[in-house]
Amino acid sequence: MAPVPAIKARLGNTNYYIISMKIGDLANRAKILSEQPEWKDSTIEELYQRKINYNRVENQIAPYLAKTKSRFFGSVILAARNFDEDQFESLEDLAGSGLVQRPAKAYRGATSGVGVINFTGGESLEPLDGQHRIKALKYAIDGMGSSDKKLSFSPDPDLANEDVCVILVPHELRRSRKIFTTVNKYAKNTTTSENIIVNDDDIIACITRKVANEIIGARLVNIETNTLTAKSNCFTTLTTIYNITEAVLSNKFGAFSANSKKNLPEKTTIRTYENAAENFWEQITKDIDKWRLALENKGPGGDDYRMEMRKTNLLGKPTVQQVIIAAYIRLRKAKMSHNQACERLNKIYLTIPADPADRPDWYSVCMTAGNNMHNKLMSLAGRIIAYIAGEDLTKISKDKLLAEYRKNHWDKGSSKVKLPPQVKA
Repeated sequence: MAPVPAIKARLGNTNYYIISMKIGDLANRAKILSEQPEWKDSTIEELYQRKINYNRVENQIAPYLAKTKSRFFGSVILAARNFDEDQFESLEDLAGSGLVQRPAKAYRGATSGVGVINFTGGESLEPLDGQHRIKALKYAIDGMGSSDKKLSFSPDPDLANEDVCVILVPHELRRSRKIFTTVNKYAKNTTTSENIIVNDDDIIACITRKVANEIIGARLVNIETNTLTAKSNCFTTLTTIYNITEAVLSNKFGAFSANSKKNLPEKTTIRTYENAAENFWEQITKDIDKWRLALENKGPGGDDYRMEMRKTNLLGKPTVQQVIIAAYIRLRKAKMSHNQACERLNKIYLTIPADPADRPDWYSVCMTAGNNMHNKLMSLAGRIIAYIAGEDLTKISKDKLLAEYRKNHWDKGSSKVKLPPQVKA
């Protein structure tokens, strides 16, 4: 292997090297420890690496690398066994040997750690971070997965000639264990909202961002958490918009599988989904009275109304916003028109009384006895609200709904509990 350009650096008491490797070289030379014959004979101390999740590699990472021309990921960290730090030669060393010209004096400080690494071929390069990406690179290049099975996507052999950044650390067992543990134990998973913000392959996420910006208004959408505080000026949360959009589009076009959210559909399909979602959001935020009023003034002048609505009406709660749409979908399936469904929903008593004792009994599917919002009964709450709004149920369905309602009512299991009255048409 030809000398590889490298930058020598130091953090704490660890010397490490930043190098650029051809992906083909990395995929072929990096050693996945759990695949080696000696893995089963390793000591407990040596078993700090995880086994490969081949399903994740074959169905998520490798297809992304093979199909996406804008592919990118961060540095891979490798521990190098049988590596001597003398294999790094700086430009100063090479200049002293007459192999290269000495850098100009003004640049010597900046280039003191710049040089090359001479690989002998006897090194063992073992991933401390990035083993799934390395395995995925190999699969993306040749299209063959674990157990030599042909994968479902077309490989990209040209990927082998592209470059990836590698952080090379001379191997020492305690140090390698510590680096692996630190990198993996303290890595923070992205939140649901963060995934929605950055995901350009999930059509629901793309539409959600558009709805949030163009229909709701970016300043009125909480992107930090899935709930709203009493003093928040927001109307809803990004996650709520996502969940509602997915529910509406799934009802219209069929459920979205996990795989269907990993690659955008054809442009005509994207536009069809966008139009359906935008039309829905524009109509529903206009025809649910409280929502229309909450969005009439999207500037600071409307913040007080939104805070007051959240304090005094269930429609200001993101959880109930999802429940209302679940009920709306049921009503539309029951052949109610959009206008009829919204008219019925507008008639439902959704005020939050100042005194918890004044709450209607059916609030038990939305609120706990302690006056906190329920998250576990959203499905039941949607069915109850749809029933109150006039969904026509068969006797069997009605009896099942009543049984589940009694089971989760504040007066648990009481035979005296009846379904709430329906609003008048």
